[in-house]
Amino acid sequence: MPQHDKVEHVLDEFMGDKTRASQLRVWREALEERLERLRAEVRANPAAMESLKPKIESLQKQVLALKDEEAITGFVEDSVRAVVADIGQTHSPPGGSEEYPPWTSMDADSEDDI
Repeated sequence: MPQHDKVEHVLDEFMGDKTRASQLRVWREALEERLERLRAEVRANPAAMESLKPKIESLQKQVLALKDEEAITGFVEDSVRAVVADIGQTHSPPGGSEEYPPWTSMDADSEDDI
């Protein structure tokens, strides 16, 4: 399984049934398009403002909520991807020798310093 697929698999497991940021973006963009159509309708017919105002305000709130949720979910997804990538880079390959960073030889408990 390629690394990208492994990361996405871990992300799917972590997120469970939560909606992904990409889907939230699609929903937000659809609502923004609908909001813009309503605003265009009001610009074309200012008298329609009174009847469309509640819909416009509701859509504005929904768009803001989706923006927030998209940003939070995107941050969580990016964090999970980063952790998985870090684990993949620090994990020793099967059958390979385990390498230690150079600073590990500077441990205070090292017998070499005694």
